[in-house]
Amino acid sequence: MPANRHDACGFPPEGRALPRDVKIAIDYMRQNIARPIGSTDLLAVTGAAERTLRKHFRRFLGVAPLEFLRRLRLAAAREALLTSSGGSVAEVAAQVGFMHFGRFSSDYRSSFGELPSATRRRKVLLEQPDDQPREREVLVAPHLAVIRPMLVIVPLRTHGDRESNCLADGLTELLAAELARGQTLIVRLAPAAPGLAMTRLGARYCLMGRVTRVDARVRVIVRLLEVDQERHLWGDSFDGSANDELALQNLVVDGVCREIQPRILGEQIERTRQREPSSLSGPELVLRALPLALLGRSEQAIDLLYRAMTLAPDCGLAVALAGWCHAKRVTAWNSASAEERTKANRMADQGGILAPADPMVLAIRASIAHLSGEFGAAEALAARATAIDPACAWGWDRLGWVHESTNRPDDALPYFMRAQRIPAPYLDEVASLDGVGTAHFCAGRYRQAAGILRTAARLRPDSTGLHGKLAASYVQLGDKAAARSELAILRRILPDGASATQYANAFPCDVDSFKNPLANSLIEIGMPP
Repeated sequence: MPANRHDACGFPPEGRALPRDVKIAIDYMRQNIARPIGSTDLLAVTGAAERTLRKHFRRFLGVAPLEFLRRLRLAAAREALLTSSGGSVAEVAAQVGFMHFGRFSSDYRSSFGELPSATRRRKVLLEQPDDQPREREVLVAPHLAVIRPMLVIVPLRTHGDRESNCLADGLTELLAAELARGQTLIVRLAPAAPGLAMTRLGARYCLMGRVTRVDARVRVIVRLLEVDQERHLWGDSFDGSANDELALQNLVVDGVCREIQPRILGEQIERTRQREPSSLSGPELVLRALPLALLGRSEQAIDLLYRAMTLAPDCGLAVALAGWCHAKRVTAWNSASAEERTKANRMADQGGILAPADPMVLAIRASIAHLSGEFGAAEALAARATAIDPACAWGWDRLGWVHESTNRPDDALPYFMRAQRIPAPYLDEVASLDGVGTAHFCAGRYRQAAGILRTAARLRPDSTGLHGKLAASYVQLGDKAAARSELAILRRILPDGASATQYANAFPCDVDSFKNPLANSLIEIGMPP
């Protein structure tokens, strides 16, 4: 097993967060984006030695300080060109610190694949009446790395009796506390005039509901709305006893928290699908890439993610997800696997440094560690992701795979089931079916494994993992004809000359009861050993 690159808490050895001098330098760059900034300015404001600052930037962000500044300025320029209707392209370039217009245009085209004038033509006009003059603001480079929409929680309505009011107030506070704990939403409680509050705060989503009571029975109805178009995104009702309000509160909070964040994430992803990629910001490109990376289209995802990193160079989720795409390229048949693994591990560490408490980043880092055979680190990272956000389906899914890889197939099943119950827009049914089917295979329950893996293979016919495990299950059940049929599909997908041993060793697993039946079964039906 490879040496563990993480400490006991799952953090990379370089540190738990960005060094203080790097944070100060980035903040200074953002606040003074239009001013000429040189190395001496950064050294003066951070108090660091030049060698130290350069080393920290290269270690934690992968580039020198002034190169990071150049990328930050390009990202700010693109954001301004896409969202502001005032000023020429040359004026925007000057506002973000580019004094040489020709060099700005060249750098911009190299980074984004088009001239800044082309971006300007697709600008998104600010909604502001023409009779209100637009004030000239000091341009500050935006924090493009944050993907946290705002959710306003409106106090639950009641019929006005004291008991219902107390239950409604308690539920409202509990929902706000639990949804905020996941760190994936900005949660606000609405004051007396929720419509006005949502307009003023710029909230996109609203959670509201009511409590009704009939004798000893209580019903809580909850709805999630998209504010702009007043669209209903999700709703449910929860029934309980007035004599056990604590149980009812737990039922409501668990049900709402399991649904809200994935529903909002799915709505955000759908918004990005309806727009041209060239008009998307860095975080929006990450959202567009997220399901692609998980549903077997990582090559499409990685292109979007590298563009996202150009637009938002400090977006930890973009970096970590790109690392996952590199990790998926590591196979026994890829001559560049060593290089891809190094990139994946480096980007996993970098993503963790940029976003140490983001549950999605933690889940991605767990997945990359798992593929690298670092099962202890993977389990710690996935457990932390699900502790922060119980609706992190990827974290539960990865906990299931880690348990399978360490000879605990029956313990893995509840994790896959937990992931399956969360409506995650970046995972499909195949993810949990594959995990459950593989758990039965590891436990020697080949009939159950074959039934589940067969369903998964029909849903994802280009999966090498599914067809090989299904073929081996058929061999163990004595159905050689069905096994050879699956092997024929597998051979069409795998490179020529792929062996059974290579195939079995490609799975991140140290369990002989999985690898031996898998390899021996494939050899038995004609695959080269």
